[in-house]
Amino acid sequence: MKTIMAWIDAVLFFALLASGASAFPLSGGNGQVNATVFGTFLTNEGDSYTRGFTLVDLISTAPLVKVVLVDSEDKFYEPMMGVDSVGAYASWRHIWAFDLPEKVDIKRVRIDPKLGDPFSIDWKDVPEVSSGSMTMRFYGLSSSPGLGGGYGKDELNNWNVDVKITNNENGTITIDDGEFLVVDQFGFSYESSRTESVKLLSGESMRLPIKFELVSKLSRPVSLVYRPENLTMDISAWA
Repeated sequence: MKTIMAWIDAVLFFALLASGASAFPLSGGNGQVNATVFGTFLTNEGDSYTRGFTLVDLISTAPLVKVVLVDSEDKFYEPMMGVDSVGAYASWRHIWAFDLPEKVDIKRVRIDPKLGDPFSIDWKDVPEVSSGSMTMRFYGLSSSPGLGGGYGKDELNNWNVDVKITNNENGTITIDDGEFLVVDQFGFSYESSRTESVKLLSGESMRLPIKFELVSKLSRPVSLVYRPENLTMDISAWA
């Protein structure tokens, strides 16, 4: 009876989490096992500092055999490694690493539990905000060692942000990559490095790499801002 009540508590806990307004958490199940994806983050451990591994953080009501990411072309990405922890209330925490190619669009996470059939959770609601002029869609943030100011690479980071901008106007618009901000958990705003301005045709979209230099190791990204349009999005679960 105690085990059943603990499982019910865990399911209710997932349901409460899933009711939030942000992109994460994302939940699903197969009738016997439920799982909730809390978010993703990137590491520096990969083929390059600008890519790295993508780590997926999730919790389930029973042990899992495998977690697989599926992209928009229905290609399956197997995990490179993973760490599973048993928690209270009959829950299992999973943090699994994936070596994903650049510019990939993930559409679902496929979960294979030890109990019952595999099931999928749609990878929906990637952070996106719009104004009358443009739409900004966020695909990820990675960090690399930052040099300068008399500090070594172990004290400061650079942040590399991957966004897609879509022109919603009838004419061209100009996007300045030096007009982005990332706000950390302390409310401090880091300004992006200015390299170029890009003109987008009506209805045209473009993926842009945005760089933030000399970021404190203590900072964690919370919000991404494009100042000219006053566009702000919460990226805390994705970065």
